[in-house]
Amino acid sequence: MLACGILTVLLIQVDPRTVLGISTWIKPTKFLFSGGVFLLTMGWIFDQISPWNPARSLRLSKWMAWLLNIETAMIVMQGARGVQSHYNTSTAFDGIIFSLMGLVILAATGILIYVCVVTWRRSHAMPSGLLWAIRLGLLISILASFEGGYMSVLGQRTIGAAQDSTGLPFLNWSREGGDLRIAHFLGIHALQLLPLMAFSFRRRTFRTPGFVAIVAFFYAIIAFGTFYWAILGRPLIKL
Repeated sequence: MLACGILTVLLIQVDPRTVLGISTWIKPTKFLFSGGVFLLTMGWIFDQISPWNPARSLRLSKWMAWLLNIETAMIVMQGARGVQSHYNTSTAFDGIIFSLMGLVILAATGILIYVCVVTWRRSHAMPSGLLWAIRLGLLISILASFEGGYMSVLGQRTIGAAQDSTGLPFLNWSREGGDLRIAHFLGIHALQLLPLMAFSFRRRTFRTPGFVAIVAFFYAIIAFGTFYWAILGRPLIKL
């Protein structure tokens, strides 16, 4: 996925086609890099918790990889066709693709929930601060996945602004109205940021479960505060 992301970055430079005012390859690029980083993180988490049931951990990791690759492949296909991947029901085929993407992500979220339950119900051979960073990172990420589902039910990603409204460079977050994708992005990537923080700090004080919980609490407030801000129809950055 990361290698394909490099390829789509190159395609942005040479393919003049646009979707909703931006290059048709920007969304595939974002999902390829985001999905690649997510799978690397989940692979590491599966490795950390694998002693509880190595065979089941391996099966779940393979299923997660297949599901994310299938979803991203559909996004890349729609980008190659020069059409929207999300919220696109303009034709029967596009509607089927969007529905399939939703089912695939629902299944992947189910695996994420199961892994989260395993990390909370069992003890694992790792520093306690790191374990709590994984637990809380998974929990926030799952909540952000539900927020992504809310966008799908709503059928749009912005409130108070057109879907093709002017956005921030590359991220394309709306500068004219509330953008629900911001909370989704921040919440999903708590899964990388919290364990990375607990793993990288050298001082023991910063690696305790209490400190990790405090950081996770304030991070969650920021992440889901942007969701509330978007519901009000207000842009995060207005230029």
